[in-house]
Parts: sequence; C-alpha cells; structure tokens
Amino acid sequence: MKRLKREREKAKMTAADTGSIMLIILSVLCTTISWVVTCIGINQHLNHWNSPAHQKIVVKMLALVLIWSLFATIVVIRPQVFFFH
Repeated sequence: MKRLKREREKAKMTAADTGSIMLIILSVLCTTISWVVTCIGINQHLNHWNSPAHQKIVVKMLALVLIWSLFATIVVIRPQVFFFH
C-alpha cells in the first residue's frame, strides 16, 4: 500500500516539470519547422543553380541553420551535455 502511494506521488508532475515539457515540445516543433523550411530553400537553390559563387554561400548559410537548430534543441532537452555544473 505504501509503495503504491509513493509511486503515485512520484508520478505527479509539478508546474516546473510541465513547463519543461512544454519548452521541449516547443523547441522540437520549432526545430522541425526550421528544418522543413531550410530544406525547401536548399532544394530551391540546388534546382535553380545559375550563380554558383553566390549560391554556394547561401547553401552553406542555410546548412548552418540546420546545425544551429539541432544543437539548440539538444541544449533545451539535455543542457548538462554542453554546460558542466
């Protein structure tokens, strides 16, 4: 009986936990949207390749958006990976 009661108490979420989960969901949603939009932009540049000197730079910058958004999401989900306490 006591064990069941302890498990219920552990399962209850506090407001801080709910806020963290909402932040993670928001971060994943924004990352997904940025990946879709960026991949469409890269695809458009590669399909209409007429100025390689200029478009190489643009594609590289768009690739940085993918990397940046992925690492931003990782920091939100697991901050201890990048920040040592």
